[in-house]
Amino acid sequence: MSSIKIVVLGASAVGKSCLVMRYTRNEFFSECDPTVEDSYRKLVLLDEKQHALDILDTAGEEEYCYVGSQYLRKGDGFVLCYNPRSRESFDQLGKYVSAIQTAERSTQYSCILVGTKCDIHEPMIVTEEEGQEFARETCEGGMHFFTSAKEGWGVTEAFEKLASLVVSHKETSGQNARKRKNCIIM
Repeated sequence: MSSIKIVVLGASAVGKSCLVMRYTRNEFFSECDPTVEDSYRKLVLLDEKQHALDILDTAGEEEYCYVGSQYLRKGDGFVLCYNPRSRESFDQLGKYVSAIQTAERSTQYSCILVGTKCDIHEPMIVTEEEGQEFARETCEGGMHFFTSAKEGWGVTEAFEKLASLVVSHKETSGQNARKRKNCIIM
């Protein structure tokens, strides 16, 4: 069984913890204490193979933002969260992308963009087109999901699509590594 390290990033109070709790425990809590750092594990079956998703739920507060820089280096996949009703949360995504890109990484990574709290019936400040454009510029294949941890929709699809992207990268890089390891000593 392979292990996939997923890091959930985004501004404070965008719903990261609720998203993770819905995915890992199928529970929703309307009130969550601010997170400094929590980790969860969920076993999933992808392409008839079992994988352990190790999910790190990070703080959105500025002082904790880069505490887990080792997670930025070792993360296989990243969930970039924002609230479509908060321009500020969307504008902060760039700093997370920059931190991931500048981390000293030894492996390729995947990321997806996730709009949270989409069950709330208020006008969106960040348009779907803006989210799609950001995803196209920063995330492989422009993966952008609207989710509701409260209602439970879009959550599983987002995490499992990210996990599939990571598995695909690992298989590709493993094949390339095996090809490079061929040598003849004479």
